[in-house]
Amino acid sequence: MEGGAGFVIDFDNVWGESGAYGSLGPAVGKNLGAGAVLGFALRDIEGGFQSSGNLDINAGLLGIVYMEDDLGFNGLALSIGPGGGASVSSTPTVTGTNEDVKSLWQDLKDIWWWLTNDPCD
Repeated sequence: MEGGAGFVIDFDNVWGESGAYGSLGPAVGKNLGAGAVLGFALRDIEGGFQSSGNLDINAGLLGIVYMEDDLGFNGLALSIGPGGGASVSSTPTVTGTNEDVKSLWQDLKDIWWWLTNDPCD
């Protein structure tokens, strides 16, 4: 298994679609590392349960991740932090965006109003 989590800035809609991401899926190889990562993706990184292919190589303090989706090459990421090993994985990625938080907040306010007000008024 291989997983990752972090924050993503979506330049198509910075204030609406930026947020946190997480991925977890099957992997082949041995790899362990943690670090600060900076990367880019040509297309969206989330796809529900649609997986992306990843090649992750950690060598000492430097690491690189090659990402691919059903359309081919999608991005690269570089990391700085301790680690070692290499792996190939197929992981779905999900995101929680600022829009998701605003929508959840509105839903909670609507439920609170419904619970605290008389619908016959």
